[in-house]
Amino acid sequence: MGPYKHLLLDADNTLFDFNLAEKTAFFAVFYALGLSVNEDVYARYHEINDELWRMLERKEVTRARLKDMRFEMLLDEMGVDDAVLCKKISHMYFEQLSQQRCLLEGAIDVCKILSQQFPLYIITNGSYEAQLSRFHGSGLEPYFRDVFISEKIGSEKPARNFFDHVMHAIGDNDPAHYLVVGDSLTSDIDGSINAGIDCVFLDHKGNHDTRGRDVTYMIEDIRDLPSLMVRIMEK
Repeated sequence: MGPYKHLLLDADNTLFDFNLAEKTAFFAVFYALGLSVNEDVYARYHEINDELWRMLERKEVTRARLKDMRFEMLLDEMGVDDAVLCKKISHMYFEQLSQQRCLLEGAIDVCKILSQQFPLYIITNGSYEAQLSRFHGSGLEPYFRDVFISEKIGSEKPARNFFDHVMHAIGDNDPAHYLVVGDSLTSDIDGSINAGIDCVFLDHKGNHDTRGRDVTYMIEDIRDLPSLMVRIMEK
């Protein structure tokens, strides 16, 4: 039997289709406010947002500042200088995103299967209110023991403190008993490495590019996780 006793699963783009949720929320807000928007505008927002989240992981920006800053930067590039409008967009976007509960195909079936053998936990960066709202309306709730959200913990993945908090809360402080599953090299995988925990990299692109990281296991689709766990646990 393999050594793992607890599975720690990332939320966005590991279980939830966050790319779809983000795009749906973004267009809904811009259309509602009568703002000019197209795929290029959304693509630029995505670039800005991704870079700011990497800055958050490096503690170079606060979460509160990030929420407004991404729209300030976007509107500035669009030639719009309106602080009130920016705040309104940020608020409406947060509300819209909190209502998006779309999952990756097969996510519920995967969790149902795995929960029969392992305690499952969600580990996610993000807003406590938004992430919890999405989780409770997703259909995933019956399969998870707990949800650990960075805003509530006070520490972001990939910080070691985040994972130490999770292990302490679960009541098992042995990193060898855990397996992290996630799609982000800078958040999930770096975090697991920092904490001395084995990991499964969900490589959506299928290019097997870990950027030099020592990844324990790799899959390209969340639906491949149950069969991987069978192989691991049979060793």
